[in-house]
Amino acid sequence: VIGKPRVKLVKEIEEAVLPVAAVLESLKNSGAAVTILDLGSGKGILSILLAHLVPEGSTSRIVLVDYAWQLDGPIAAKMAIKPDHLPAANSTAGVRLEPVKLNLLSSEVDDFIAEQCSDTPVLLVGVHLCKYLSAHAIRLFNTVGCVNQLVLAPCCIPRKGKPPVSVGGTVLDPARVHGAEHPYEAWAGMLFEAVDAEKKHREVVLMTKESHCCNVFITATKANCTLGAVAPRAAPQPSEGKKRRQERRAARRLVAADDPC
Repeated sequence: VIGKPRVKLVKEIEEAVLPVAAVLESLKNSGAAVTILDLGSGKGILSILLAHLVPEGSTSRIVLVDYAWQLDGPIAAKMAIKPDHLPAANSTAGVRLEPVKLNLLSSEVDDFIAEQCSDTPVLLVGVHLCKYLSAHAIRLFNTVGCVNQLVLAPCCIPRKGKPPVSVGGTVLDPARVHGAEHPYEAWAGMLFEAVDAEKKHREVVLMTKESHCCNVFITATKANCTLGAVAPRAAPQPSEGKKRRQERRAARRLVAADDPC
C-alpha cells in the first residue's frame, strides 16, 4: 500500500520506533489534547504508527506536512507522494491523519499553525530533517506560541560553504561544524543550544547498523503555551537579510535531497 521496497520500508519502520517512544513520552506531559505536526512527514510512517498508539484523548489530530504531497495538481514524479494509503490508515487509527502540502521553509508554515492549529497546543515532530530544516523546526518551536513541545532528530549538516544563520540567539555555522572532530555531534549540539526552553533534553540513541546513523534526539517543552500567538520576527539588517535569502534559496533546493549523514 505504501509503495516502498520491502527492505527500505522495514528500515523506515525501525527508524520510526524511537521517535514514537519520544512522542509518547512527551504526551505524558502535555496536560491537554494536542495537535501533532509531523514536519517533512514523507509518506507518514511515523504518523501512522502514532495514530494507532497514542493514548485515547491525548491527541486531537495528526497533520502530515510535506511539500511533496500530490493533493491538488501535478508535481515532479520523483518527488510526488500520493496519499492513497491514508484512507486505509484512517479506517483503523484512533486519531485522524491529515496530509498538508506546505513549503517548510516559507512563512506559510507559521501562518498555517497560527490559523489552523490555534485551538490546541502543538507538538512539533521533525525526524531526520536535513540541513537547515532542523533549524527551521527549532525556530517554529521558539517563536510560535501554540507550539508547546518539540521532538527533533536532526539529519545531515549544511555544506561547509553555506552562510551561518542565527536561531534562538545561537549562530549555526557550517564551517565551524565541519571543522569539528565529530561534525554531526557538533551540529546537534548547536541545534540543542538554539532551543529556547528551560526544559529540554538531548539523547544519543543506539541504532542497528542498518538504520539511520544520525541518532541524536532533542526534546523540549515550553513553560507556557499561548494559543493562537506568533512571536514577532526581528527585522534583519540588510547584510544579514541577504545571507538569509541566500540560505532559504539554497535550502529549498535541498528539501527533497536524500543526503547521507
